[in-house]
Amino acid sequence: MIRLFRKTSLTTLTDEQLMSRVGTGQDEKAFNELYSRHARRLMGFFLRAFRYDEDEAADACQETFLKVWQAAELFNPTSAFRPWLYTIAYNLCRSRFRHSEQAERYRSEQLATTADEYTDACELQLDNATLQRALASVLANLPQESRTLFALRFEEELCIKQVAQVLNIPEGTVKSKVHRLLCQLKQQLHDYE
Repeated sequence: MIRLFRKTSLTTLTDEQLMSRVGTGQDEKAFNELYSRHARRLMGFFLRAFRYDEDEAADACQETFLKVWQAAELFNPTSAFRPWLYTIAYNLCRSRFRHSEQAERYRSEQLATTADEYTDACELQLDNATLQRALASVLANLPQESRTLFALRFEEELCIKQVAQVLNIPEGTVKSKVHRLLCQLKQQLHDYE
């Protein structure tokens, strides 16, 4: 007697039976059946989780099913499939939220730092420009000898010995004249300290 075997329809199998077929033989048809059964509801879960961002939800849904496919051999056929699926989905959400919070915190810190640095740099440039104008004004009202001393020591950055050689005066005299000049400048520029 010849027995005819009926091929079992995938639609009649439970999720757990389908998952065991996916796990043992990487059965694409069984996987596709699971996908068609659960993708829509999983998409709704992700839409709510990601505040109705459809692109984010679709990416998460695809990533979840990819993880199901990759971890199929780890599925225990005696446990329920849906809780296992939603555990993967939930963990994915947590991971994305953690990553997005860290990324947002990093972006915020970078923007704040950049804005602070920009503001500080702008203020410093303005302060320097204002100080330079005030210094130029004060120097313009000084005697020629003081302006020359300032130029040699601070603009040309000559040491005391070199200034003394240029002006043909003793080093001690240069030191005392530089000291008096700095005190005079400090007094006249006290608003810029």
